[in-house]
Amino acid sequence: MRLIMSENIPSISMNDGFTIIEALFTKEAISDFRKNWSHLKFSHLRDKIIFVQKWSLQLRQRDSAKQHLTYNNLTVFLSIEQFKPVVHEVPSTR
Repeated sequence: MRLIMSENIPSISMNDGFTIIEALFTKEAISDFRKNWSHLKFSHLRDKIIFVQKWSLQLRQRDSAKQHLTYNNLTVFLSIEQFKPVVHEVPSTR
């Protein structure tokens, strides 16, 4: 799955060009990224494409009045377990 990291501060938002979803990266995914891509900082992935190889969806309870992307106090998160940055390609702007 190819996604664009829209935001990474204060929360991580990913999109596919049509839909935005909040994301969580596992500790293993971050440590693998730091090991294999040591010349890149995680914060530099903003507005870049990443290729997500292993993922799952999680449902969490959050206050809809305080958080966007929440419906009836529930939020769906994309849990990213394995990924790699696509450094040779720039996302197209519409």
